[in-house]
Order: sequence, then structure tokens, then C-alpha cells
Amino acid sequence: MNLIPGWRLERARARRSNPAFRNAYCQLESEARAFLGEAMQPQDNPAGYYHNYFCPDHAVELAFDAGSPNAHRCPRDGRVFSGEPYDSAWRWFVNNRLSSMAYRLALMWQLDADSAYLTRCREILLAYAERYPGYPIERELPYGWGKAANHSLDEAVWLIPIARAYDLVRDTLNDRERTLIETNLLALAAEHIRGQKFHRIHNIECWHNAAMAAVGICLDDAGFQKLALEDRFGFRHQLREGVLDDGMWWEGSSSYHFYTLAALIAHVQVSENKGVGLHEDDRLRAMFRAPVSMAFPDFRLPATNDCWYFSSLLSDVCHGVPPAESFYEVAYGWYNEPVYARILERNYARRPRTAVESLLYGEALPDTDGRFVTESAVLKPSGIAILRSREAVEAQSCVLLKYGPHGGGHGHPDKLSVSIYARGNPVATDLGTPGYGVALNETWYRQTLSHNTITLDGRSQPPAEGRLVRFDTTRTGGFEVVDASVAWERDPYAGVAMRRVILWTDAYFWDVFHVAASQECRMDWVCRYQVNRQRQSGLSRRGSISLSGDGYAHVREPVEFTPAEMVSLEWGLSKGGVGAFLPEDVSTQVILGKAPLQPASETGDLLIRRRTARETTFVALVHHWDTEPAVSRVEAIGRDGAGGARGFLVQTGAETHLWVMSESASELSGIEADRTFTYPLAAQA
Repeated sequence: MNLIPGWRLERARARRSNPAFRNAYCQLESEARAFLGEAMQPQDNPAGYYHNYFCPDHAVELAFDAGSPNAHRCPRDGRVFSGEPYDSAWRWFVNNRLSSMAYRLALMWQLDADSAYLTRCREILLAYAERYPGYPIERELPYGWGKAANHSLDEAVWLIPIARAYDLVRDTLNDRERTLIETNLLALAAEHIRGQKFHRIHNIECWHNAAMAAVGICLDDAGFQKLALEDRFGFRHQLREGVLDDGMWWEGSSSYHFYTLAALIAHVQVSENKGVGLHEDDRLRAMFRAPVSMAFPDFRLPATNDCWYFSSLLSDVCHGVPPAESFYEVAYGWYNEPVYARILERNYARRPRTAVESLLYGEALPDTDGRFVTESAVLKPSGIAILRSREAVEAQSCVLLKYGPHGGGHGHPDKLSVSIYARGNPVATDLGTPGYGVALNETWYRQTLSHNTITLDGRSQPPAEGRLVRFDTTRTGGFEVVDASVAWERDPYAGVAMRRVILWTDAYFWDVFHVAASQECRMDWVCRYQVNRQRQSGLSRRGSISLSGDGYAHVREPVEFTPAEMVSLEWGLSKGGVGAFLPEDVSTQVILGKAPLQPASETGDLLIRRRTARETTFVALVHHWDTEPAVSRVEAIGRDGAGGARGFLVQTGAETHLWVMSESASELSGIEADRTFTYPLAAQA
């Protein structure tokens, strides 16, 4: 066998009776045995686009039924869709299941020599080999054409387990069968992928490379091997240029980070017999570590840019790749870092250790004390900063500020957006994206309004890259700070500069958002909540309002309010609550409505603070609590001429805090307070 060392299979056989790995073997056996009873076969026509297999109303994936190629049900309301694009997208699931099960069947054949697994695997491989030459090249896209699939990306993802399956059963096939599979399927598919290479640093190119490496090593084709590994835009080039110095993949998405990592892992694994030690690359190693530093208290990952909202270190990290535990079984086996064992421990506290990767690549897990420590962190190249309370992770509060690079074609117009957790609960987080075939993806999820930032004149932000002004977690002044800014040269934001400052204490934090434009415009400060509003004060209802702009059509039942000088809003959590104090002035309109969450059938509060100005500062104090609100009163002191205050008095349960946010704040010097905090904004810029 070329694609896996014999010792790994020998060890996996021995692990069948080892209690630490027995569940993984039993799960593999159960899946393979169940699949023997399925009649699924390769289709006569190529697969369509996976992202079209979504309900257009609810933005959720349709329920795949292997026996229903022409009727596809929405799991939310039961509506059935038929015809295109759903029927061809259904075939994507067939390809995906057949290729992954071919590999699992072949692996089971190697582990216990049951000929039923071999027969079914052989059947799949030969059926594809007979059909593949006749598949037309799908030319709907401007590039990246597929044959068995709609796109060369899906072609590559499908081909890797096919090659691995063949490698495991090759010695049982006769000469005619080997020639048919090698010539009509493996070599032909790899050659097709070679012709569809992107020739750039991209997640798709990593899959192209892994597929060509799998076939090249399987068939001893040195040309494919070199192209995939050493040539420009090969494996080494992708790691060197695509992985940022903080360990994140450059496209700025947790999902695409792991999607890319899955391709890189596959490339390393199929190359193991070559003795090149690809897993030793420091940038590959860093890719496992980086997501841990920015995980939320419930171990979900930020859904920044094009990203699946469900991505989590305790479940699925992306569509179309194994769940998180599979990645960290490999990571712990390669690097033996304790943090990866702790992630696995968290996963296996919820379910048995059944990942096939544990059988092949895993190691015995150490006993730990169960604690998991996460701290405030900044990933400078990615432009993500996260401030955290110093509590047990399950009860942690945090705020994440996104300020960095756009992220290419998968980037979102969301500079200086925030995601908020309180007491371990998601309060206002990035929504990521649903399937790309859903209209809401473009009209809502990829618009600035769906993010917690600022829009001008109802238009979404153009691409930009912000900069970090300051990041300080020493608490020498009694608080932590992240301070970032961005400026635009492109219309419709030409001449606009924004700056957002988070001043963090464990009981509450300040959010100070300054905007300056070259001319007067409508400025909308936006925050979208996933929790239920329970109380509000300082708002006088004016009536319904009509909204216009990018994404604004998706705001339901918007109501306008006239604010008092201090507005207070509170939302309930599973235990306790979270609240916001909003200092306002006479120029502010407050708008409350409902907007889509994830999935789109669920809605949450959308809060808009609207001012028409050339320059202004929006300020908010956000606090959270278990039993009683952490902050009972906030008072603004003085005005700086741009809608902001020079300072604030904050009344907590036992103390009065004075916050000084201006250098010219002489009127604050005589105010009595238990504690004084100082962050003069102008001096820090």
C-alpha cells in the first residue's frame, strides 16, 4: 500500500480490543455493516452544486433521502422541492456518501478481512470507473469545472477517499479491474483536476493539491506528486503564503480555516510513506492552535466572513469535513500538546470516542483535572481581538472585535464589528452564512446591516483593512482595552474614518464607536441580539418607520423611538441577564425591529441608533449578571462636541466608578468616586 504505512493498520487491528479505542472500531464496523444494506450506486449524471440544496425560505439544508432523487423536503415546514437545481444537488450527497463509504469499507476489509466489505467497495470503484469517462465537463462556472461534480473542488474532495479506498483493496483486484480503475478513474480525474488548478493561494487549490498527491502517490506518478507538493501554489507554497503568522488561514473564516486544514491533513496523511514529514511544518502545527485561542465560552467558533454558524470545537467545524474531534485526534497524535487532549476530553465528555482518526492516528489520552483555560488574545495578522472575563470558561463573558483584512472573495463588509457573550451565553454574535444558493445569503447575511457595526446612508461598507491602535490586557489601569480603526478611500465610504474602543472589566464594558465622514450623512449604529428583550426605559414610541438601504428590507416591524438622555435595555439569559446603557442626545433616533438570525426562520432584536452628522461618537455600556444587574445607573458628564461625553459615572452594587475619556475634563476633577478609570481617547489615537 502506498497511501498508508502498514504499521498504522497493524496498530489499528490491535486496537480493536483496546478499551480506549474499541468504540471507534465498533462505530466504523457499524457504519460499514449498515451501508452493506443500502442500494446506493454512482449516478449516470454528474452531481450539481451542494449549496443549492437549501430551502430558499428558511435557509436550512434540505433533508437528504437516498431513496428520493426527485423530492426534497424542508426540515422546518415539510415543504417538498423538486426539479432543478435540487435534483442535481441531491447527487452531490450521493457522491459524497459513496466515496467516504468506499474508504470505510476498504478500511474494514483491512481490519477484519470480511469479504462483504471488499465486494461492496470494489463495486463502487468499478461503477465509477465505468461512468467517469462519459461524464461531461460541467461548464456552468467561469473556472474550476468538474466532471463527476459541479466544481473541481467537489471533484477533488470526492477523489481523495476514492484513491485511498483503491489503495487498500488494489491487491485483491485482477489486472483488468486495476487497469480500469487506474486509467478511467484515478488518472483521468487527477488529470482533469490538474487542468482546473487555480494557480493562487486558496482553499480550493489545497484540495486540488491533496487529490493530485493522493493519485500521484497511489499510482507512483512523480509528476503529480511534484506538482502537488513542490511547484508554485503547491502544498509548501500554500502553507508559506496562505497561513498567517497567527496560524489562521488568510480567508478570515473559521469554517474555511478547517476546510483548508482538512485538505492539508489529507495531503500529509497520503504522503506519510514518502518519509517527508510534512506534519512537522510549524505553520501547519499553528493551524490547530489558533482556533482554540479565539473560541467562545461554549467552544463555538466566531462565524466571521463566509462561515457556517454552527462551527464549534465540540461538534462540526465546517460542512463536508470531519467534526472537531477528528482534527484534534490527528493533532494530538502528531504533536502531543496537552491543549489538544483537553479539547478531546471536552468532546468525549459528551459522546463516546468514535472518530476513525482515533483508531488510525490517535494516542491514549491523559487524565486531566477537567479545567480549560482561555484568556484574552489578539490575532494581529487576522485582525481579531477577544477580551475575556477571568472566570471558568463555562461562565465566561467576552467580546470579540474584528478589524483586519477583508478576506478575499469570502470576506464580509463588517469592519469593527463585535460579537458578544455574557455568562457563557451568545448575546450578539456574527451570523456567518447559510448555503450560497440561498438569496438571503447576498441580500442579508453578506450585508453590513447583519453585523454589529455601523452603516452610512444605508450602504454596506466596501472592502477595507483596519489597524490595531492598542491591545492591553495587563489591567494596570483597572481594565483591559482593544482599540482599532479603519479608513476608506473607496466610494461610497471615501473619506470616512471609524474607530472602536472596548474598555473591559469583568462586570461590564464600554463600547465607544467614533465616526468621521467628509460630509454629513446618515449614521446607523447597529446591534443584533439573539436573546429575548425583557425591559426597556428611556424610549418614547413614535410609531412605525419605513427603512431603506442594503439589507434593510429584511428588518420586520421596525418602530421608531425618541430617546431620553440615557436609554436602558435588558435581555434575559438562561440564568441572569445582560443589559445596555446608551447615552443619547436630541439628534438620535432609536429604531427597534426584528431581523433574521440563523436559521433565517428565527428572528431577534435589531437595534439601530441613527444620527445624521458629519462626525459623532456612539457610546454603550454593556453589563451582565447572575441575579441582579451589575450596574444600576450610568450618568454622562460633559460633552465633547461630537456626540460623546467627556466622562461617565457608573453605579455598581457597592461602588461608584468614574470614567474619564477626555484630556480636557477639568469638570470631572472634583467628582467623588470609589474608583477612577482613565482612557483619554484622543491621546490614544
